[in-house]
Amino acid sequence: MIKHLFFTLIISLFSTYLYSANIFIYLNIENNLSQNFKIDIKKLSFYNNHNKIVTYKIDKIFTSKSDFNQEFVKKININEGVYNRVMITTEKGILNIPANIKINNETGSIYLVWDIRNSFTNGKFSPKITVKNQKVPLRGELLFVTSKEENALFFIRVDKNQVCSVMGINGSPVEFVLSCINDKLKILCENSKDIKIIEVSTFKRSDEFILPFVIEPDLLETADDYLIIGDSSNNRLITVNSANGAFENSVEVGENLSDIIYWSDEKKIIVASKNEQIIYILDKNLQILKSKKLNCSPDSLYLKDNFLFISETDCNTLVKLNLKNYSFEKRYRIVSPYKITIFKSTIFITNFFQKFISLIDEQQSFSSKKITLTFVPSRLAMCERRGWLYVSAKFSKKIGVIDLFGERATGVIDIGAKPYDLKVGRSSNKCY
Repeated sequence: MIKHLFFTLIISLFSTYLYSANIFIYLNIENNLSQNFKIDIKKLSFYNNHNKIVTYKIDKIFTSKSDFNQEFVKKININEGVYNRVMITTEKGILNIPANIKINNETGSIYLVWDIRNSFTNGKFSPKITVKNQKVPLRGELLFVTSKEENALFFIRVDKNQVCSVMGINGSPVEFVLSCINDKLKILCENSKDIKIIEVSTFKRSDEFILPFVIEPDLLETADDYLIIGDSSNNRLITVNSANGAFENSVEVGENLSDIIYWSDEKKIIVASKNEQIIYILDKNLQILKSKKLNCSPDSLYLKDNFLFISETDCNTLVKLNLKNYSFEKRYRIVSPYKITIFKSTIFITNFFQKFISLIDEQQSFSSKKITLTFVPSRLAMCERRGWLYVSAKFSKKIGVIDLFGERATGVIDIGAKPYDLKVGRSSNKCY
């Protein structure tokens, strides 16, 4: 009996610290003033209900003039449990802050909220900081960002351009799609070879579709009632039912697939074959209906009305293809074009290994303007309603924000993780 109780106690103590979570910590600025204030945070300490303390070294100076009033502080790994106090050690003293932080074994985020105006007491400045847990607004626009390296999905409020929540997505999440019909995110996970389903209204994982083990999925597109998954290394396309994940069709096509896009007006699938320098048009059953030979290797596709824009990085060209008669309408000269989006009549293009975005008027043949960035851009997501263009960094942990109307960079969102795919959507079954 004593032996049994002893082992039960050991197991209980061990299990207390068996589970931990990755937590992303951000500093949010509220009630900001025109003057620039600084805080030098040396350490962060967390106290649990048993008065156990865990401390993390920060050694970073934060200012009240941060882009979009938020800065990334640190990613920590912390044992699950309830933490009722946070201690911030600064260069000038210690701040003891009451908290109610519940950590389970899920990736998440914590927010240190620095109230600038209320940091003044009797004419003296003393940082007033509170601790808040992550929270996603039930309504409003959001920027969703996957991070393959961190196995995480980031939620960013478009009205503030601030991270508001982080969710763990195991299996190396890469591309994802937004389903406007049933208000779901469907995220392709490269390593686990499945599609994770996230309910946007509740921000919880609801299901997953297991993909055939013979494919190495890295491309994803959504159609009316099915999903299209691409395997660029094995030159294979498969389709699965978007409601239950049931396998529908499979075909081997092209050589080194680089992009997939769904042509909703004609209910057709468009696939870029990089090594063959061919664009394929397929139907729902993955039967090839048409192929179009290009002069160079296609990298990325963008569809506007009945025109297909094709970036050809190696040849420094952007091609405009008329899908009604499959004739080339226009060729734009641009340095190393990659991802494309179009706002009104202006084409925005990221450039391989260049720290700028090129702008081209659809009626011209060459770049008329460049927007300089502090990082090498990769993918694009547009919130046309608010006039923002979001740009993921290829090698750093940032999302750039561009003013579409002013055609200028306005700042960066430091999410604390290298972004992969990004898209803008909103609750209430509306997507962009």
